[in-house]
Amino acid sequence: NSGSCAENQVEEGVHGRIRKMLELGLHPDTPDFEAQQALKNAQRLLTKHNLQQVAYELFTESLKSGLIL
Repeated sequence: NSGSCAENQVEEGVHGRIRKMLELGLHPDTPDFEAQQALKNAQRLLTKHNLQQVAYELFTESLKSGLIL
């Protein structure tokens, strides 16, 4: 059962990294090049870990919290 605990920690870490990249990429004060890189890296992680649902959840969470205007 410790394997599933470790997997959950890895998954949470990946979600956190994706969240930070999306927040950076979608923040209005982020320079264009940096925003594009952040979004590209987020997309790469989402694809690698097959996390399209997570992307939707993070995006809607960002909308609700006012990060995306």
